[in-house]
Amino acid sequence: MDIYEELVRWRHEGRRAALATIIGVRGSIPSFEAAKMLVRDDGTMAGSIGGGCVEAEVWQAAREVIEQEKPRTLAFNLNKNPKYDTGLVCGGSLEIFIEPLLPGSTVMDIYEELVRWRREGRRAALATIISAGGSLEAAKLLVRDDGITVGAIGGGPVEAEVRQAAAEVIAREEPRTLSFDLEKNPQYDTGLASGGSLETFIEPLLPVSTVYVFGAGHVGFNVYRVARIAGFEVVVIDDREAFANRERFPEARDVHAEEFDRVMAQLVLPEAAFVVIATRGHRDDMRVLRWAANTPAHYVGMIGSKRKVVTIFRELEKEGIAPDKLNRVSAPIGIDIGARTPEEIGVSVVAELIAARRNSEAALPHLRLLRKLVQAPQAAS
Repeated sequence: MDIYEELVRWRHEGRRAALATIIGVRGSIPSFEAAKMLVRDDGTMAGSIGGGCVEAEVWQAAREVIEQEKPRTLAFNLNKNPKYDTGLVCGGSLEIFIEPLLPGSTVMDIYEELVRWRREGRRAALATIISAGGSLEAAKLLVRDDGITVGAIGGGPVEAEVRQAAAEVIAREEPRTLSFDLEKNPQYDTGLASGGSLETFIEPLLPVSTVYVFGAGHVGFNVYRVARIAGFEVVVIDDREAFANRERFPEARDVHAEEFDRVMAQLVLPEAAFVVIATRGHRDDMRVLRWAANTPAHYVGMIGSKRKVVTIFRELEKEGIAPDKLNRVSAPIGIDIGARTPEEIGVSVVAELIAARRNSEAALPHLRLLRKLVQAPQAAS
């Protein structure tokens, strides 16, 4: 479940909530900086900041934040307090910022724009004032990857520096905290913050990762199941309505039960898209790959034996598809974990999708092997 999508959905129902975000980490903890947990006004939760006693205390504090409509920060030292160690941590400390989410607030307008921008496959950074005192706390500035900003955090030199830092956060995809000493540097003091300092937390916002699964058979179904658990949106395409339907894929963003060519003619893939080709036949796989290789999708992968993959690649190269477009195709798809069953193959495929999403080298070795096979005819037998 995407936290941002969920908090906007909750807003549209006129409900209140609180959002907890890890804003500082030292040492080892069972989560990561910028991890989030949404606590709704009915007590239900979405997301996680690591579980255990820490999460239980944050849940209680979030309920109070909802009632009081004021943000707060909690600090946990996992070294000094054994009750926080559930066996998952090596010792460390963390800070968690909890902000109220009220349906009519301008902050929620910013979250709405954040969700819309990510749906378009674009990147951004979100700056939140986490320490300033008074009503300024939790004020936000959304900085899109095209330089456009939404919201405000005080204007002047502070906002200018935050915008510059946000551009770096987008590029590096890593959060950072920016502090301003208002007493030592009067130019930062716009009169909005009470106290001697102002602190902002700037976090990267990556596009929504959507997997387009071509083929709704046993493998496609399990790729869908595991991908949803891993936080991907999923679009399913198959020419068999008995397989591609809402009953089988209730959490899919879209389900298309039409001829592959007709669906492909309608789809416009963003750069953040992932394509998994697992149709029921060699011919359909080649048709989809021919189309997918020419899209800007971040990742394209195809299932099949090495013999089948090499045969298809050679055929497409004969048709004139540029080698550099085929070079980026991952096939046979999936990280080698010895998978045999459709369920195991689903795990293997999604593991590679995660590696590709995180730009991990784990997704690359078999690509190099494949190119050797394509270039050496005798190896294909």
